[in-house]
Amino acid sequence: MAPPPPVEMDAATKAMFDILTQNMTQMRLANIAQAERMEKINR
Repeated sequence: MAPPPPVEMDAATKAMFDILTQNMTQMRLANIAQAERMEKINR
């Protein structure tokens, strides 16, 4: 994990960063859910 960026970001940069982080989290959760479904199918 990269260290968190400094707090003194402007609002636009912070908003973009928040959206990016949220998207990455959702992608990871979706990948985990998909992997669990695949494991059930393969058993």
